[in-house]
This record gives sequence, structure tokens and C-alpha cells, in this order.
Amino acid sequence: TEASPLSFNILYENLQMIMRRNGFKSSSLFLYSDFQENMMKTDGIAADSAIQIIAMPLKSDYQQNIYIDSVWLASPILQVGLANEINVRVANERNEEVKGLPVNFEINGKAVAFTTLDIPANGRNDATMQFVIDDNNRNNTAAVSINDYPITFDDKYYFTLNVRPVIKIVELTQSPSPTETLFSNDSVFEYHAVDPYRIDQQYLADYQMVIVDGNANINKTMRQTILDFARDGGSVVFLPSDNSEIEDDTLSVSMIASQHDFFDDVFVNIPGNADFPKVFRHSKINKKEHPNALTLISLQNGDPFLTMSRTGQGNIFVFAVQFDKKWTNLADNGIFVPIMYKMAMLGGKVSRLYYTLGVDNDFIINDLSVFSEGDVRIRDNNNSFEIIPMVEMRDNRALVRLYEELPGAGFYNICKGNDVIETTAWNDSRKESKMNFLEREEIDKVLKNNALNVLAVMKSDEIRSNDVMQTIVRRSVLWKSLIIISLISLLIEILILRFWK
Repeated sequence: TEASPLSFNILYENLQMIMRRNGFKSSSLFLYSDFQENMMKTDGIAADSAIQIIAMPLKSDYQQNIYIDSVWLASPILQVGLANEINVRVANERNEEVKGLPVNFEINGKAVAFTTLDIPANGRNDATMQFVIDDNNRNNTAAVSINDYPITFDDKYYFTLNVRPVIKIVELTQSPSPTETLFSNDSVFEYHAVDPYRIDQQYLADYQMVIVDGNANINKTMRQTILDFARDGGSVVFLPSDNSEIEDDTLSVSMIASQHDFFDDVFVNIPGNADFPKVFRHSKINKKEHPNALTLISLQNGDPFLTMSRTGQGNIFVFAVQFDKKWTNLADNGIFVPIMYKMAMLGGKVSRLYYTLGVDNDFIINDLSVFSEGDVRIRDNNNSFEIIPMVEMRDNRALVRLYEELPGAGFYNICKGNDVIETTAWNDSRKESKMNFLEREEIDKVLKNNALNVLAVMKSDEIRSNDVMQTIVRRSVLWKSLIIISLISLLIEILILRFWK
């Protein structure tokens, strides 16, 4: 396995800490490195003249590397039996074009897709592969890989594909709603209509979407609970009340912001003569309550019909109509189902595909069973590595914090006893894959511009010379003695000048 990249400023600060702990008056720092540009961070450094630096630039073996830069899904919500797409971005640091590079995709150790990719010199290109999850296994491990022999640095990218068996929706209402029929007839969703006075924040934590009937008389405390639910990653849909500011004009939907990412995978194509919903009465959406809202659908007179605002990790949607036929025929229109489905899917609170070693020292999981009796442990797939992280409750979810680094890229299980609560995927930071290196003169400039005590920046042939190396070492060891001798000589000279008559 490869160690996580360590930037120069962190290395320097660690040495200063070691000196303080051990009472060292001075030290020499020998830097054997390829001096990759993005690793030579000097921000925050407090220069210490007691630390001598001897820089020894080594030529990297990875200057012609090809690596997997990133991975993402076309749709963040995975459902059993439905096609999805995985996108893979591959970077080419070579000075010549790469043609026909094999890209492999596997799920749970089995090959599921394969493609080839052409990548321009010093450029990037994306590959797309389709896949289908066949069962409800929530902890599917996946990886994409390339073959960049003989340099195999960052040739594999790990991630997880977690299926949510059901999306739970609650509507706070005191009367029947058209959404009940919509969601109750689909096994992907679990719908409940509940009196708002019978729930609390802990109740909502188990749901992914909340629909708020404007006539449900939500008090301030419950409204704040609902907003907190959205910030925690859920979807909230607000409908107007009968007492809101209402206009009775008969209008039609005239504009849909189809370029917004909300409509990705919602409409394959919107024909110019599409039969959009009719509106017989609508409410003016209060922009003061949702100042950052973006209009997704507008009416003929320019009034918003549906708005969306991001808050925390979730989304708030506001309709200008109730779904009752006195207000609109939206519930009978073809756009109603895909819009409501997309809102529910966005509230799925999907786990992250992967985490980055050395960067993600804490992360959130939605399973609160970690707070039951017994220690939470993180183990690799072979049970050859195990740590006990700190776990605390935060916004009705579990915050897992690491106090020691995981040993390398791969899959790690969050366990409670022998039970796996969640499987997580970890990758090395791709910052180190960017092959830009500092030359000898640039290294010297970066170090000295930060007032660091640079004893030498060696040439490659000097590193191989024992005589030069011994000279450098002797200089680093004897410098303190030379300073003491110089100070004694200066003192003698001062005394002679003072007392010589």
C-alpha cells in the first residue's frame, strides 16, 4: 500500500513538535523527495533557524503516469433492476496520446462492464458504462481499473453502490391527498399520511421526504423541525393553505427550467406541443421565506409554480398550488409523477460513493444502530486491521471520527460486534497523481522565500557521491560548533578592544 501524501508544511511542523517534546536545540532535516509541486505547501510555516534543511531531489518514476482521476454516477439513487451509468475520468500525464486503453468495471469482485478509451496527450477523457443491480444488497463493493503497465500508480478506484430498498415518505395532513395514490402503488416507496401533532423530530429521522399540507396548521416548533430535517439531507415539499394570498386566474404552465440538474433523468424529451398542467387558482410564493429559491416551473403570468432551494444537505420545494382539482389538474398530468418521484429520490440520503485517505478524517452515516450497546469498530475485508473510532450523535445521524489513518486504499466495514452496519470505500488522494515537479532552483527559491535555513539543495550527481554527502553531513553537524567558536572569538575581540590601552 502507499502512504497518504504528506505536504512539506505538515512535515516541518511535525519536526518542530518533536524538537519541543525532546528538548532538542537544533536538528537537520534531510528531504529525499521528487518535490512534487502540489506537495510543497509552505503556508502557515513558522521558520526556525535551528532547523537546517538539506534538500535532495530525486527523479520520480511516475512522470509518465496514467491514472483514474474520479468516478461518479449518472443518478445518485440506485434501484434494483433499473439501469444506471457509472462515469470514469482517466488522466494521461504522458506527452503522447493513449489509444484503446482498457477500462474495467467490477461489482462484488465480478466483471460487469468493459470499454476502451482514447486520451489526448497531457489530457483527460471520460468513459461511461451501464450496469444493473440485481438484488437489495445495501453494501455492494465496486471498482474500476485500468492497465498502465509498468507504472500502476492510482490505476484502481474503489467505491460502494448502496441500494435503498424503499424510500419512506410522510405527508403531514388532516385530509386525503392525491399523493397517497401515487406513492402507495409503487413498491419503491412507503407512504404514510400523519397528523402533524403526532410526530416529532425523531419520527422524521426515519423518512426521506416530508410533504406539508398548508392546511395542516404547522406551528413554529414543528416548522423548525421540518427545516432541520431538510438540512439533514431530506426533501421537504410545502403546499399552500386556503388562507394564503390567492389568485383565481386560469393559467397554464409556460416555462420549465429543463436545463437545471433537477430535471436530469426526469424528462427524456419535452415536445414543443406538450400538454402542460392548467392552474385555476394559485398562491403567491413568499420569497422572503425562501430567499435563495430557484424557479423550476413558471406560469404564463411569470409567477413561480414550483421553486427549489438547497439547504444544508437537502432541498426544499414549494408549490404555488394544492394538488386538489379545485386548484389544478397537475395530479392528472404526465409531468406530475416524474417530478414527485425525483423529489423523493433526492431525499434518499444516499451514502457517499467513496472517501479519501488523509482528507476525510470524519464522516456521517445514517444508521443510528451504532448507538446501541457495544463498541463500533472499523475493519478491513480480511479482518487483518481493526480500529475503534469515536462515534457521536449529530443531527440525528452518526458522526464517525478517525484518530488514526487507515493503512491503504480499499474497503472498510463499520461493524457492531460481528454485524456490518455499512461498508465504505477509500482511495488515495489524486493530488499526488498530478505530475508537476519543482526543479533544483525552484526548490531553493520556495524554501528561502519562507526564511527557512537551507544548508544545501543538492544536484542528482552529488546525491550519489559519498564524498559530497559526507561533507554535507559534517557541515550539518559542525555548524553549531562553528557558531560557538565565532561567538567566543567575537567576545575576545570585544574584551581586547575594551581593556587594551
